[in-house]
Amino acid sequence: MTPVRSLFDVPADRPVEAATSWMERMLLGETAVALCVIAVALLGLAMLNGKLPVRRAAQVVLGIFILLGAPVIAGNFSTMWTGGSGREQTAVAVPASAVLYERPALPPAVDDTYARASLRQE
Repeated sequence: MTPVRSLFDVPADRPVEAATSWMERMLLGETAVALCVIAVALLGLAMLNGKLPVRRAAQVVLGIFILLGAPVIAGNFSTMWTGGSGREQTAVAVPASAVLYERPALPPAVDDTYARASLRQE
């Protein structure tokens, strides 16, 4: 049986910090990028059909660039005010799936039953 926590106990995590990190993941994560790609595709379709002016589509695409580039823009502004160049302070996180590895060579095919299938048989 697990002990019941009291309402007067201090929470283990900070709810405001958890909420802001959730908002950041939603606005800048894979979901946002997927929605932006769909939005650009629909903009292109509407422009091809003549239902959307080019100026409005350009405004939306500029908004998408600002939304997805917000961390870089904010980082540049913060280094501008602190007087640093920002190059020595920037750390890039590389996901584990992006690490490249050398694939071993494939073994040669021993028996290829379809190698002569397209040749005319006489």
